[in-house]
Amino acid sequence: MKITRKIIAAAFAAALSVFMTIPAFAQNAEISVYVNGERLSLDESPRSEDDRTLVPMRAIFEALGAEVKWDGDTETASASLNGTTVSLTVDGGVMLKNGSEIALDVPARMYGDRVLVPVRAVSEAFGSYVDWDEGEQTVFVDDRENPMQGTVVTDEYRYPNYDGSFANVHIFDKDYSEFFGMELLQITDEQGAAYAEMINSFKNAVPSANVYNLIAPTAAEFYAAGGYQTHYTPSIRKIYSRLSPEVIGVNAVKPLMEHAGENIYFRTDHHWTQLGAYYAYSAFINVAGDTIDPPDTFSSEDIYGYYGSLTRFTSGTGGYDLLTRSPDVLRLYYPKVWYSGRSYNDMYLSDYIKSMSLVSPGYGNYNCFIEGDYPIEVYSTGVENGRSLAIIKESYGNAFATWAVNNFETVYIIDYRKFNNYGQTGEYTNEFSISEFHELTGFTDLLIISYPVSVTNTPEFTALSAMAR
Repeated sequence: MKITRKIIAAAFAAALSVFMTIPAFAQNAEISVYVNGERLSLDESPRSEDDRTLVPMRAIFEALGAEVKWDGDTETASASLNGTTVSLTVDGGVMLKNGSEIALDVPARMYGDRVLVPVRAVSEAFGSYVDWDEGEQTVFVDDRENPMQGTVVTDEYRYPNYDGSFANVHIFDKDYSEFFGMELLQITDEQGAAYAEMINSFKNAVPSANVYNLIAPTAAEFYAAGGYQTHYTPSIRKIYSRLSPEVIGVNAVKPLMEHAGENIYFRTDHHWTQLGAYYAYSAFINVAGDTIDPPDTFSSEDIYGYYGSLTRFTSGTGGYDLLTRSPDVLRLYYPKVWYSGRSYNDMYLSDYIKSMSLVSPGYGNYNCFIEGDYPIEVYSTGVENGRSLAIIKESYGNAFATWAVNNFETVYIIDYRKFNNYGQTGEYTNEFSISEFHELTGFTDLLIISYPVSVTNTPEFTALSAMAR
């Protein structure tokens, strides 16, 4: 039906919408649309046609910076961005990109007073990247490739039975015999946006250094039963979409998913194992332009009957009784290179504490890795490549850091919880500024590694932010 130019112009000014190929079973679900990590406010709920999901799209064009025009006589929508012009005519089977025809699976449509055009075809024509998260029912459009692009977390390793929450530790089991304690944490869009802005501040503070960000998922991402999934993957993706192009996000989810059948997380501890940390480290070192040998080429030893932090958290509850029925194996891997370690209380490296060891089996617990949490640990190594790495971390970084000495001449391990009055308790009064530390040490690479608590909890976020200057 022909609609007058005046009506179309008013309708087009109100909204321009598009559709995207998404599985048919998602037709009735609420679909969200994110552009460069920011959720679009849409004035019309998405709908479907012939197994194609339609979502409002004018906001996407505007978010990407495209100029949009409507020709009511020909019922043609056009959008221009950076020298590329895309045109689609209602009910036409092709899209024109700078005059060249591109066949469409489904043509542009008119639904009431709305124009609908295919989001993937249009967005990719402008050089954007489009992805679909089935679990979250979310369309992602980014103007540059996201490190999380195409990452899928499957359900094959999940523990199907939920036994309850004990002191905020959620316990799952397989066949009522193998018990697994997990943290179920959620990252909101607002928390993720604030975290990304803070990470960008680190790059602004040390513009000459290579800056990386790695957000580590907890075990729940891969093992929590249906209905309890944490969906960190889309949350991490949104954060990485908001990072400066000069900050490199590291996809740790993909290699962890690929190895989820291995012992990559403790069942009685909230941390990953050193093997799990290895897979995350391998993702980091690859984007940093280097490689690390396979884990089975490193010397290792096992400590049996390990009960971790979650048994301490659940002490005196029924959760403790469940977790102690599933003791962990604490496997330790030793570096291949020579190293010498020492710890300090201050960023000037003048208040010496003690000599340090990367892997110390005598502790018999997670403190085997870098001997636990010290303000700053410095490791000099036998590597000769001119590169030095500063790692800003909480305890997830401990097992991770043990691998770094294999690739860097010097490794600085900084626990942000030991500076800048963390927790406002008056215990950690020493100041730390990443720009001043860079001036003092000249590190070439900076990695901020966080697990969800660093993103969501105010004391952790505040202390980490205080370093980004």
